[in-house]
Amino acid sequence: MVDVVLPGSLMRNNVLYATGAELSHPYLSPLFGDLADFPAIRHP
Repeated sequence: MVDVVLPGSLMRNNVLYATGAELSHPYLSPLFGDLADFPAIRHP
């Protein structure tokens, strides 16, 4: 998949933002967070 807005990879920025922390740490990326305690989402 190609993002037409971003011309290249953001990995350098991600590493700079993480300042040495693991990029898969849940505090850095909610993709790796534990969502088990969140309430269920109800649709109307």
